Amino acid sequence: MSPPPPRGPTRRRQADRRAETRRKLLDAAVVSLVENGFAGTTVGTIASAAGVTRGALNHHFDSKIELMLAAAGRVTEDFVERLTSRLAGLAGSDPYERALRSLWEAIYREPMFVARLELLLGARSQAEIIEEIKAELLRGHLNVHRLLSDAFERSDSPLTLSQEVLDLALTTLRGLALEMIVRQDEGFADRQLRLLADAVRGLMMARSGSAG
Repeated sequence: MSPPPPRGPTRRRQADRRAETRRKLLDAAVVSLVENGFAGTTVGTIASAAGVTRGALNHHFDSKIELMLAAAGRVTEDFVERLTSRLAGLAGSDPYERALRSLWEAIYREPMFVARLELLLGARSQAEIIEEIKAELLRGHLNVHRLLSDAFERSDSPLTLSQEVLDLALTTLRGLALEMIVRQDEGFADRQLRLLADAVRGLMMARSGSAG
C-alpha cells in the first residue's frame, strides 16, 4: 500500500522547493545564453550551473527545447517587471525622453537583451521551436505597448505616444543596443537617446498639428 500524499505544510515546502529549483534552472539558462550563446547552452551545463542533477532538471524540463521556451518566457517576464518599475514615475518635464530611457535601461541595456537575441537567432533554423520563441517575444513587445500607453495615461502630461511612433522608437533602440555591443561608448548612447527623444517629440507634434 502506497503512503498517502503529503498534506499541509509538507506539501507547501515541496512546492516551494520545486519552484526554487525551476527558478535556478531558468536563471542558469539565461546566464548561459548570454555567456555561451544558444549553441553552447546545453542541459548539462545548465544543470551544473544551477547546482542540480540532470535528473532534477529532467523532472522540470524534458528537453533543451522545452527549457529554451521557458527561458524565453522568463526573459519576457523579467523585462516587463523592470519596465513596469521604471515607468512608475513617468510624469515630468519630458515624458518622451524619460520613457525612452526607461525602455533603454529596462530592456536594451541589460544582459536579457543578449539572451533574447540568442534565443531568436539560435533557434531560427529549428522549426520545432522558432515559431513559439517568436510568439513569446512578440508577447513581450505587446506588453511594452500596453505599459507605455498606461504610463502616459497615468502621467500629468497631455502628451501621447502613438503605436507607429513607438514601433519606430523600439526599432531604433534595438539597433542602438546592437551598436553598443561593438562601440561600448555610454556618451554615444546618451546622445542617441536625446536625439531619438527629439525625433519622437517632433513626430508626435506633427501628428497632433495635422490632426488639428
